Amino acid sequence: MTRQCEQLPYTPITRKEYLQEARAELTNIKNGIIEKIKLRTPVRSAAIQEAEKKAAIDELNHSYSGADLEVRTRLFLRNYQPDEAYLQGSIEKATASLDQTLRLMDNLASRSTSAELNKPAMVSVEAASFRGFEDNAADRNMLVRMNPAYFNANLSSEKAQLFLVSWSYDPAATTTAGIDCQIRENIDFRQLQECWVSR
Repeated sequence: MTRQCEQLPYTPITRKEYLQEARAELTNIKNGIIEKIKLRTPVRSAAIQEAEKKAAIDELNHSYSGADLEVRTRLFLRNYQPDEAYLQGSIEKATASLDQTLRLMDNLASRSTSAELNKPAMVSVEAASFRGFEDNAADRNMLVRMNPAYFNANLSSEKAQLFLVSWSYDPAATTTAGIDCQIRENIDFRQLQECWVSR
């Protein structure tokens, strides 16, 4: 069986695909967090909450008077939160980091050109830690998915159909830059890039 060397064992994941898939992943995580918070933060009826608030104010009126009562009542009303507001505050606090990342992803998706979104996605962190594509990083990682058309499905899984060499280095480090030069000088990459390969 023969194949052309232009066919790769993988296809790059584009920035657009990454943003869509990562956004869906983070949205699922966020929804899970919200559900857990809702389970442990019950919201009582408005009547029960109003009765509790009135009882607290009545207790202040019974215990204090004059300027002291005024100050304490003002503090109580300033800090008072109905269950709904407390729940919403808990959700916002727990999902703030995810929301920031989701806003960044939405911003990139809406402001990038089609050409930019079709570039391969360079990302080396989990979706929740995404802070932008790493095109200028010294140690870049391109996200890919396997290309089924590259592999011979009739071969045994014990037979290797792919030989992968991965090398990354910091160009600013003289020792690793020297190693990179030696690799490039001593490996004939043309032999690995034959136009036709028999398998």
